[in-house]
Amino acid sequence: MGKIYHTEEEIVRRHKRYRVCKNKGNDCEKEEFMAKHASAKFCSERCSNTFSNREKKEFKEGNSTPRNANILKLRSLMQDRNTISFTCKEIDDFGINLHQFDHIYLDDRRKNSYGIWIGEFNITMRESNEIVIRTKIYNDDK
Repeated sequence: MGKIYHTEEEIVRRHKRYRVCKNKGNDCEKEEFMAKHASAKFCSERCSNTFSNREKKEFKEGNSTPRNANILKLRSLMQDRNTISFTCKEIDDFGINLHQFDHIYLDDRRKNSYGIWIGEFNITMRESNEIVIRTKIYNDDK
C-alpha cells in the first residue's frame, strides 16, 4: 500500500495542515486530509506515484501545457459547483499557476484589484488571502 501522508484527525479546512490531494478525482485514497507534515501534497505514496506517472505520460504525448493543466485542476476542484473559495496556499499546493491566464481585468477600481479568466473559470481575490473561483454560469454571492 505504501506510505500514508495523512492523519486520522477531523478535517478542519482552515487549519494550516488541511490539504486536498493533488491526485483528487483519480482513484484517490483520501481526497481531503489533515497532513502529517507541512510539505505533504498527496494523501499517500500511491497517490503521489499515480499523479506523477499520469503527468509524465501527458508530457510525453504532448498533451500537457500550463493552461490545460490549470483547467484540469480547476475542474477537479470545482466538482460541478458554481463558486468555491480557497486560500492562496491551497491554490499553490494544488499546483495551479495563476500567472498562466487567458484574460486579466480590473475587478474593483477602489481596491485596485484584478480578476483573471482561465478557460471557463473566473478567479478573483475577495480578501487578503481568499481566492474565489467561479464558472461562467454562477450566482453572484458577494
